[in-house]
Amino acid sequence: MSLTDAIRVLGVKPGSSSEQLRTVYLRLVREHHPDSEGPSVLTYQARTIITAEVTTAYATVREAMREAGTGRVPSPGRPAGAGRAGGAGGRPRAGPPDHPGHTRSPSHPPKGSVEAPPRVISVHAPPEAAYKMAWDAASRVGSIAYFDRELGIIEVICRFEGGPSCSVLLLLGRSTRAPGLTDIECSMESIEAAPTPPITPVVEAITDHLLSMGA
Repeated sequence: MSLTDAIRVLGVKPGSSSEQLRTVYLRLVREHHPDSEGPSVLTYQARTIITAEVTTAYATVREAMREAGTGRVPSPGRPAGAGRAGGAGGRPRAGPPDHPGHTRSPSHPPKGSVEAPPRVISVHAPPEAAYKMAWDAASRVGSIAYFDRELGIIEVICRFEGGPSCSVLLLLGRSTRAPGLTDIECSMESIEAAPTPPITPVVEAITDHLLSMGA
């Protein structure tokens, strides 16, 4: 999907912040996700297709923002890296493998691990291997609703006991903090009228499953 098409699908404007982009994305997911509650004139299949298109558009714009290095939605046709301070930054998606295994989540700090910000899990593996690990872990905490291996996207629907169904989005990219690391950025939003519960139990569950794979 081109950046022009992605911006059109999401309805965002060049110059929008990452927070504005995410707000628009989550609103569209809540409106069109096939498992969301509420009236809709669209069929389940149509809503699935729309959600997939919206998710792909979101990943496309995020990648363009990473390449631009400005933290803002770039204008279509903007050269990659324009405005990037020092020519560095971003998340290249390819790189040599280090050694397989999981390094850290906020609740599980193994020895020698690299510090990770909240809601980010880091894996000592190249993106391809990390994606398989993330897929296996995500499939154990909910139902896979959408995925794109090339863009490093996994969306899983989790239902909380006594709470709402939530869309958990995993975005994978090679970490800029240390060589050989792949970051799994976790975010969550309720797809029902109920408020979004804390994401910590989901991150912990995904981490536990990663660790159970022998990390």
